Amino acid sequence: MKPEPPSHERSWLHWGLIVAGLYLTWFIALTLPLIFTCFIKRSDLADIASGSRLLGFLDVYQEWSYWLIIGILILSQLLFLRLPVLLVTKRPVTRKSIWLPIIVSGFWFGLLAWGTGLALVEVINVKDAGSRLLWAGGCAVLSWMIWLVVFFRISRAKEPQELIQQQSRWLLRGSILELLIAVPSHIVARGRSDCCAGILTFFGITMGVSVMLLSFGPAVLLLYHARWCGLRPAPKTEISQD
Repeated sequence: MKPEPPSHERSWLHWGLIVAGLYLTWFIALTLPLIFTCFIKRSDLADIASGSRLLGFLDVYQEWSYWLIIGILILSQLLFLRLPVLLVTKRPVTRKSIWLPIIVSGFWFGLLAWGTGLALVEVINVKDAGSRLLWAGGCAVLSWMIWLVVFFRISRAKEPQELIQQQSRWLLRGSILELLIAVPSHIVARGRSDCCAGILTFFGITMGVSVMLLSFGPAVLLLYHARWCGLRPAPKTEISQD
């Protein structure tokens, strides 16, 4: 008996989990280099080389908030890839499938707005913690709602593949723009003598880098799928004995 082809659900989960697992590896591997780049001074290099400060930075992997953020990013990537997987595997596309990338891409733009808001409130030196949260959170929610409407209107005029491509392009441009704000803001904040200077701008940089990587998800999926299809042996042609 021939094995049954993978079901509709297992197909998108299979490829989605492969790419999401790859992103999980990237995020974990890039955590320490990003922290070093944003916070380490030249005078600290000797302590890091000796290992005295390196163990302190490794504590980030023990924080539940770190894994919560990583989990949210990976889950959003998995959901965003549902439609590209359906397109690649030539499965039927439903209206529900189109809504998932619309919601997720709007959420990512909300993260970019959140990171931009955090960077700006730190660089203009807003002291009140409540005002910081209100400003950054308001920017995130407003951005999410706006982009939901924008991508919904685009989805009514474009094919699903064109929608995904346009979302990926705009997310990449948005993350670059956010980094152009967050990186200079971080440099200014780190030049101050305040306690924990640069923490909020660091989160802004983190959101920009994360969304930039996530925007390449469909391209990574296509690369892996094409490579997988190339490695699979061609089906054997049965020769009739008649």
